[in-house]
Amino acid sequence: ALSIHYLFGQGTPVDLEKAFRLAQAAYQHDVAYANGILGYLYAEALGTPRSLLRAVEHFQKGADAGDGYSADRLPVVQAELECQRLAGDPHEDGAYGLGVTWEALQPEAAIAACAAALDANPETVGDMVWLGRAYARDEQLDAAVPLLQQGVTAGNPLAQLIMGDMLLAG
Repeated sequence: ALSIHYLFGQGTPVDLEKAFRLAQAAYQHDVAYANGILGYLYAEALGTPRSLLRAVEHFQKGADAGDGYSADRLPVVQAELECQRLAGDPHEDGAYGLGVTWEALQPEAAIAACAAALDANPETVGDMVWLGRAYARDEQLDAAVPLLQQGVTAGNPLAQLIMGDMLLAG
C-alpha cells in the first residue's frame, strides 16, 4: 500500500498522518495487508493515538485473512493489552477504559502478565512502566525503580507520576 511509502519515507517525506489515512483507505478497499499496517500504526501510535484494542482488532483480521505479519504481531500485542488491562492506569492517554486504580491493582497477576509482555517486546516503554507500577504496588522497589526510571527517561507521564509519588513518600 502507498501508506508504507509515507510511513518509512520511501520516495516521499515521512508523513505519519498521511500514512494512516492511506492505510485506512486501503482497508476500506479490502487490500489484504492493510490490517497489518493499521495494527502497527495503532500499536505504535504512528499517525493516530495509540490503541492496543484497535491494534489487536486489525492484527486479528489480518491474521484471519492470512497476513503473516499480522499473525506474528497478534500475540505480542495481545500480551501487551493484557499487561495494560492488569497494570495500566485507567486515566492514561489511550487507556480507553483499560487499566486499574492503584488500590485495585493485583500485583501477582499484573507482574506475570507484564513480564510476559516485556519478554515478547523488550523495547516497549509502556510495558516497562506498567511492570514497574505492579512491582511498586507489591513494594518490590528494587525491581520497580529501574523500570520506572527508563519510563521517566523516555518521557512517560505515568512513570513520572509514580516516581514523584515514591520520592514524596520517601
